[in-house]
Amino acid sequence: GLQADQVDESQAIDLEMSPGEVIFFSEATLHSSTTNTSDTPRVACSIRYTTPEVRFDTDEVFKRFEHVRPILVRGEDPYRHNDAIAGQIPNEG
Repeated sequence: GLQADQVDESQAIDLEMSPGEVIFFSEATLHSSTTNTSDTPRVACSIRYTTPEVRFDTDEVFKRFEHVRPILVRGEDPYRHNDAIAGQIPNEG
């Protein structure tokens, strides 16, 4: 991966956010933030799209992120690699 001495911090862009605002960026974007000193937690959402032949390593991912689930958003999965965790978008009703 990228090492700290390979980052030119003079190229950094500050993005001050107000409560309720959101920012989207690629996983390839280097990013950081200052400490959250409020009583409200910061919320993050990571979305990845891939093709059905990719095997989702549930054992490794669930160790760190228990709520992560792959969802077939369109088409069919002829490979059936992820049947054990295939499902529908949860209804929070």
